[in-house]
Amino acid sequence: MHATSHRYHPFILNIFDRRTYTLMFRLTTHRYVVPILIGHFCHATCSFVGFSWLPTYYHETSPNKEQSKAMLIAGPYACMAVCSVIGAQIADRMLIRGKSRTSVRRLMGGVGYAMAAFFMMCFVFSPSHWQSFKALSLTLSFGLSAVTAAGHEANKLDVTPPELAGVLQGISNTFAAFGGVIGVPAAAYIFEITNSWVSVFACVGLLYVVGSVTAFCFAIATRIPLADLVK
Repeated sequence: MHATSHRYHPFILNIFDRRTYTLMFRLTTHRYVVPILIGHFCHATCSFVGFSWLPTYYHETSPNKEQSKAMLIAGPYACMAVCSVIGAQIADRMLIRGKSRTSVRRLMGGVGYAMAAFFMMCFVFSPSHWQSFKALSLTLSFGLSAVTAAGHEANKLDVTPPELAGVLQGISNTFAAFGGVIGVPAAAYIFEITNSWVSVFACVGLLYVVGSVTAFCFAIATRIPLADLVK
């Protein structure tokens, strides 16, 4: 493996060498990597939509429009900070106790998205006058989605050859960025045609479901041999 790594390393980051793009294509379309990209895209899209439109939602739906919404808007961020750390601790403890990496990544990704989807559905189906409950549901939904970092984010280090860890992170972040490019204006369009925030956040919940199913069914934590990508 060391000899193979040394042989191919010079062109991995050479943008003028077509082999670089062949390698990146093989990495991006590898069956171990595709679930990671889908998971990252779902999480990023939901987060971009939420954090872009939550201030507007709270401003328009609050009975007291003069009251500060700072605590409501900051709630999901604070919840995410806590949940991401707790999720990582749970994942590491399971690994220490001998649970397979694939099982841990599937569990953290699948359960994290499932909890986020559950609380988003609580928001969607609760009566409109339950404002406090809706705010709590949104906070827990976006916050608990951070648990998935112990799934698809950590999974990148499981599957990628060390020489390509940065390459995969860059590719994954690119896919995630398109979540904002597509998701934020799409949410605006959905609100314009439905005049309903429930419709917007229902779509967010649907994306969480996609992320959960993908993680549970397809996440794999086996290292891809570098030779398979550069052959």
